Amino acid sequence: MNRDINNKYLMIRILGNDLDGLHGSHQTLENLVFTLENEYNFSNCKKMFVLNRIVSIERKKEIIHLLNRYNIEFIDIPFNMHEFKKLPRNLPPLSIFKNYSELVRCLYPHNLYLVNNNGCRNWCITYGKKWDIPGHLC
Repeated sequence: MNRDINNKYLMIRILGNDLDGLHGSHQTLENLVFTLENEYNFSNCKKMFVLNRIVSIERKKEIIHLLNRYNIEFIDIPFNMHEFKKLPRNLPPLSIFKNYSELVRCLYPHNLYLVNNNGCRNWCITYGKKWDIPGHLC
């Protein structure tokens, strides 16, 4: 994983699941298309993406196809159903919750696994450090 001598900088972007109620059903893919079509290609900069626990196999295939079409490197942190099923499964019926915040609190471990914000960011930082960038991480 040594740095390409032509690239001084590394830019890592994280792609995750579209969250119903916060995003459109294809927002990640639409944003990726816009980025790949419009973003400037910086000199001395390697761009790559991390696919962060994307649940939909079909959506993941669409993203990979697009990244391959633009010849962009990516790394996949896969969604692991086996690990997800280890989370608490004794959820009470929805009618028991007095309000939305109680439901959110109950689903907290599931949301943490699905979103994986800190885990993926930490992975990117570790990758960048191993990439051997002298004094820079973008």
